Amino acid sequence: MITFSFGTGEPLKKQPRNKGKNLILIPETYCVIDIETTGLSPDFDSIIEVSAVKYINGQETDHFTSLIKPEDTYDDGSYIDEFIEELTGITNEMLSTAPNPIIVLRQLKDFLDDNILIGHNVNFDINFLYDNFTRYLSEPFTNDFVDTMRISRMLHPEERHHRLKDLSERYNIDYSNAHRALADCYLTQACLEHLNAEILQTYGDFQHFIDSHKRNSALKAADITTSNEKFDIAHPLYGKVCVFTGTLEKMPRKEARSEEHTSELQ
Repeated sequence: MITFSFGTGEPLKKQPRNKGKNLILIPETYCVIDIETTGLSPDFDSIIEVSAVKYINGQETDHFTSLIKPEDTYDDGSYIDEFIEELTGITNEMLSTAPNPIIVLRQLKDFLDDNILIGHNVNFDINFLYDNFTRYLSEPFTNDFVDTMRISRMLHPEERHHRLKDLSERYNIDYSNAHRALADCYLTQACLEHLNAEILQTYGDFQHFIDSHKRNSALKAADITTSNEKFDIAHPLYGKVCVFTGTLEKMPRKEARSEEHTSELQ
């Protein structure tokens, strides 16, 4: 939870996002989504591209994609820095003629309707879209969603990283067009198909996969131990009990407790 204090009165708390449910399933009908942004923070950065692809029984039926012109610019009038331009291939010139956020978000809202959304590290996308829907459309973004990164972590807990690039390498999927929103949607769909095929081959069906994970995740705090025998007794945290508080947005509490997670970029 983030608090802001202005020196007088009570500290202001950022309102929690009333997002949809984080599901573990592969529905018959869904929309794969992806966005490109000027940075990593929904509070300070902007969406510059959004795409969504609608699927029914694994078959594409429609897609939506659009650049978005950010409202904020740098002192020199540019919308993005060199790093984002090189990463995505989106240029300041392209953004200068892009539609404004409110136009694109209204079109996206109509396209998505109430479909379940699927994305890779999808909380990143959901948080940006939620804040932008609130800002420009004055309404929350409440679609339920499925995270392929979460499914990959459940299926392959032995793997250290589960970025879209890592899954593409694992399943031999062409990653050369990554970091454009529509291309990443198709990459995510391809990874989803491989994940599902692997789950069906190993567990027989998706429900058995979920049930198996529930049994394996029944971890107690007392079960968390270390085989390390050398400790830095001069370290300020030696012998201390550390408690982390706040709202978990990236993963369920059991998952955070039972695995060592690192911050990962797509």
